[in-house]
Amino acid sequence: MGRVEMPARPEPPAPVEGRSDPGPELVAWVAGEPVAARDLLTNLLQRQPRALRAELDRLLAARMAAREARQLGMQLPLELVESRARESWEEVCSAILESGWQGPPEEYVRSAFGLDPDRYRERLRVQALERLQVERAVRSWLLRSERVQARAIVMPDEASLAAAQAALDSGHSFSEVAREHSVDESSERGGRIEPIRREERTPIARLAFQTAVGEVAGPLRLEGESWLLLLVEARPEVLRGEDWGALAAATEASLAQSPVTDEEFWPWRLAMERRYPVDLAPFHALVEEPLP
Repeated sequence: MGRVEMPARPEPPAPVEGRSDPGPELVAWVAGEPVAARDLLTNLLQRQPRALRAELDRLLAARMAAREARQLGMQLPLELVESRARESWEEVCSAILESGWQGPPEEYVRSAFGLDPDRYRERLRVQALERLQVERAVRSWLLRSERVQARAIVMPDEASLAAAQAALDSGHSFSEVAREHSVDESSERGGRIEPIRREERTPIARLAFQTAVGEVAGPLRLEGESWLLLLVEARPEVLRGEDWGALAAATEASLAQSPVTDEEFWPWRLAMERRYPVDLAPFHALVEEPLP
């Protein structure tokens, strides 16, 4: 079975005759005057700060996942990466068709994006590999964590709490009461929340691990006037091992059941920052912004 290899980085362009090599810190020349990458990033930060920082966050997450993948010895089937890359290209093609373009999608990429279609598709492939690595790094990390699967009902005040408790006492299922009384977005899922990890060390985590499977815990006072009831449904077995050979099957099976969510991603991201420290000083120096 084929395995994925990262594509080689393209060679930098040759310097223009009669001028020194601009180097990676410059993006253009205007009448012989340089335009610096710092200027480009500073303008983007000024005009689209959230988009630029989101892209920086994605890049950092991809690098941490790649480091974690190497640490685990993660091997991804070539056909999986190619399939994900094709899906990305098909999404691009669909968006191009919806725009009313009549010609080949490659010509749209060339004329509208100003990009070489072959390089564009190769970058889609690289991004597909990065997403696959992130998904597997996040999920395998969760499966190796001691955790509780639970449902929650969040009520805005004591009157709502009393109504929810009365409904439970009268025989309504926890999921039914969550849909009817919870003000948390998890109410749409019958109160099902993301797995609670022991390492979280929050009041909810302490409550979850003090409660037997099948029991309802609480009420727990939250911020303000809110209250929480918690049903502990399961304590899954912790997946053992630090080698992808021992983790792959369970991780792939878990991803087939449910995709990685933001609530799962961000705790992983914080854990990886502790494992692989991130230094943003170069970025802040480049855009001449102080570190937060």
